Amino acid sequence: MDFAGSFNKDEVIEYLVKEHDFRMQGDENTLSPRTILDNDRFVGRNCLTYMEEIRGFVTRQKIYNKLVQSLESQSVRSVVGCHWRDWVVQQGTRLAEARNKSSNRGLTRAEVTIYIDKTGQIPTEKFIEEALLKIIEFIPKELVYSTPFSKTWEVYCNSFIHSLVCVDRKQNIGLLVYSYNEITGKLSGQLINDFESKWKWVLENLTLNGNLPVDVIDINTWSTTMEQSKKTDYVVEVIGSRYFKAYPNKSSSFKTRLVSHKGCFSYTLGLKEDMTSRLENAGFLPHNNCIPLLANTAANSNSKTTAELCKVEQLTIKLSDECLSRSRNDKSCQQDIEDRLLEEALKIEEIRKPHMLSLKASEKKLKQIQCCIESASTSEMTHLRLLDQGTYPVLSAKKFSHKEFGMRYKLLLQLDEELKTSVWSNWAIANSLNDFLSTEAGKDCYDKTSGFLLLLDQPLGNLTVTGKMMNQYGYYTVFCDFTPNTVKKSSSLAYARAEAVKLQTETERELDNKNLYKSLTVTIKPREELLPYRENPELASLSLGVIKKIEAIAWIAWNGKDKLLVQVDGTMYQAGLDLESKATEITGNSYVRIDKHRFNRNTRRKFAICTVIQAGQWHKLVDYAKAPLLKIQDGSTCVLDVQTVEVKGQKRKLLLTDKGEVLKLKKSKLEEAIKPGYI
Repeated sequence: MDFAGSFNKDEVIEYLVKEHDFRMQGDENTLSPRTILDNDRFVGRNCLTYMEEIRGFVTRQKIYNKLVQSLESQSVRSVVGCHWRDWVVQQGTRLAEARNKSSNRGLTRAEVTIYIDKTGQIPTEKFIEEALLKIIEFIPKELVYSTPFSKTWEVYCNSFIHSLVCVDRKQNIGLLVYSYNEITGKLSGQLINDFESKWKWVLENLTLNGNLPVDVIDINTWSTTMEQSKKTDYVVEVIGSRYFKAYPNKSSSFKTRLVSHKGCFSYTLGLKEDMTSRLENAGFLPHNNCIPLLANTAANSNSKTTAELCKVEQLTIKLSDECLSRSRNDKSCQQDIEDRLLEEALKIEEIRKPHMLSLKASEKKLKQIQCCIESASTSEMTHLRLLDQGTYPVLSAKKFSHKEFGMRYKLLLQLDEELKTSVWSNWAIANSLNDFLSTEAGKDCYDKTSGFLLLLDQPLGNLTVTGKMMNQYGYYTVFCDFTPNTVKKSSSLAYARAEAVKLQTETERELDNKNLYKSLTVTIKPREELLPYRENPELASLSLGVIKKIEAIAWIAWNGKDKLLVQVDGTMYQAGLDLESKATEITGNSYVRIDKHRFNRNTRRKFAICTVIQAGQWHKLVDYAKAPLLKIQDGSTCVLDVQTVEVKGQKRKLLLTDKGEVLKLKKSKLEEAIKPGYI
């Protein structure tokens, strides 16, 4: 429904919030029945949109300045385009009738979008009409202004500073730009295919008046492949040039031909006087920066051009921060991955810290046991008869079975503070140790795994050599006696090993059963807080490789289908078909990574190929081939988590350390026993 007059958006919003129980999107006052959407970045400052539920129907209602919308953009969904010619040539249509009646006041259009729920109930025509009229009832006459079309056009033309033409030489496409909306990012202009064959005609007939410069930006792209690395580098050359155009008679007065988005050679049938009348009626009066022309004759790429282009300077092209950030995308994404890995490592360490400390204590105890065993096994041997009379502390004894001599023991003796030696037992020592083994204390001291009788913090007993003599066979008989010490069960090697192994087993079981993250349900946004589907930016607008936390999701109907929206960094995005197929994977702990950009030839829209990553799935952040090897396994590397990945049809493992590093092992056989812990 169309109305005569124009409005100031800020004034209307302030009035509605104060007087008619409206609220702004994001305000805490959830009891207000109408929510004004904060969507300037999509529709601009000339459009006001709000959501309201009326008799069970969810509605989106908006009012906007029709002329401004026609000048600045082609549609809500399009980034490039305008409707200059369409605004002028409309005849016999509802828009033409409304335009002709409101030329001195301005034209405001009101629209209502009604969302049909699953019941399929359709509102009546009376309901729709009442909803449209209700929009205007909220706005008092004091806030409605009279702004003639000619004045709007004049103010718009005052903003022109140059004609901008961007040319992609590889694709042979030109982009002619009249104006740029800094809020919406939309370009008012034309896309021109096969630009090379018609460039001179375009610069003469479609650009603004000759008093303004014509700035041409040439973009050349080519690729080079290095022979050694076989990698392809893409080079983009951007060159800017400034021209002024003039006729051979030095006149710089040029008319700007109004064309449609369907073709740059479009024209309108009729007399020249009719064309001038239509322009005046639509408010498109001649301006110093733009003299509009509604052509009534055809043109083509062979049409004669007489204007001369004079190059006056080479332009310095300053790339925006966004463009520069894309050139540094690999480095920034790698840093983002490293930060994310360190964040994951810190979270896992916090969850597993008590278990890791227990595991470290058990491994330390087992290492101490192994050191004692190695020390007892590697000392030098001394014959028993070479010992002087006296008492020697027995540090350990290992049991051996001999074919000729039966049960024998190898004893480790402490000769002085530093010197140790091993001796074989005789019958007397063997019998004493056998008697000791038959007692409860002896059984506690005996470690079946290593075969040692050993106490960790005290000697096993004392060996006293009382004398020696040569027997009848010509051998020395050594007279000695073994006296065991009082044994504390907690200090025995067997007990210490059993406790350490038990602690290690229980800790590893806890680590296996411990969920790193509790499963959280993702937040679902209510429909009342959503923009129409196509007014949300596409996920493909994010750079390749970025990883974003999914803060919330929403499902919204569009063209009879339920479409998925995802919120990242506070902004709702169109998820696209790929992410929609993975919607069941999204939880409250999910991240999304942009892997690829693809182009749908049917819809002519770019979409993103994504990976959904759950918190704790750090292995999806890294490339196995680029992970460094763990070269040294000396127990100093703290492995917080181990994940299995598939590499060329084989299952391999990645290790996450407490420093946020991801390591791999050289051989798959080494991975079989790898678990969280110190390696």
